[in-house]
Amino acid sequence: MDYTNDEQIKAPRPLRIIGKIIKWIFLSLVALMLLWLAVCSFFQKGTPRMKQYLWTGQAAERYEALGRENYRVWDLTAYNISSLDKFFFIDHLMYTEDPSQFQFMLRYNRFSSPLKDALRLPGDDNEPFLFLLKDNTGRVYSEYQYLTDSALIYGYYRVVFSDVDISSAAELTVYVYRNNGENTDFESPVDSCTVWYSDGYQSRYTLSSSERNAAMKPTALTAVTVPTKLPSGGGEDSASSGSGTAEEPDSPESRPGSETAGNPPAGGGN
Repeated sequence: MDYTNDEQIKAPRPLRIIGKIIKWIFLSLVALMLLWLAVCSFFQKGTPRMKQYLWTGQAAERYEALGRENYRVWDLTAYNISSLDKFFFIDHLMYTEDPSQFQFMLRYNRFSSPLKDALRLPGDDNEPFLFLLKDNTGRVYSEYQYLTDSALIYGYYRVVFSDVDISSAAELTVYVYRNNGENTDFESPVDSCTVWYSDGYQSRYTLSSSERNAAMKPTALTAVTVPTKLPSGGGEDSASSGSGTAEEPDSPESRPGSETAGNPPAGGGN
């Protein structure tokens, strides 16, 4: 055999065909993996209805009374830090001046091992998670309205807390609890996310035409009042009103989630 002759050292034709098939299968798998990652990255930001401004009946009434120019909505910065014990991520935060409402999207991985038990064993209202909004002074808000959605591996909540008093607050944090009905452990949140800093950056949010039109027919939301046993309540059941219930403020060292919220940026405001 003449080893200088390329034609004589080529692999047999069947082997060359098999090699090409393996090559194209490998390239196809790589392309599909990249496409999957791109789609997952897209849905990390939520589905369309989880991103948009959500109208409650109270907000729609104030919008009609104040008019388009005087109805003020602010776009807030989302503070997220990735860690092994972080299961919920917050995005699309908005603050409405009148009525004083905070709304945001919470995203979680439906196939995350630590959350699977909660997702398999929902509470009496068939929702696996409950939420409480707390400020740094110890005030607790346990009434909220929400929508849910899902896409691919992600589950979403869009949550609205109304009548939130921020006149003396410097920080708002939402705490997530596994819903075990009467046995819900409000001492051990699943996760927490910072919603607002008094000196955090915010910019005026411009409602789109579809969002403005939606004010004419607000979405039907599920309303929840969490019957929580507050840490300072002496073990008695207490359901706070929309204006919040005060409890003893947590110290920075003991407040769950304080280490994951991140430091507020300097400046910002109206």
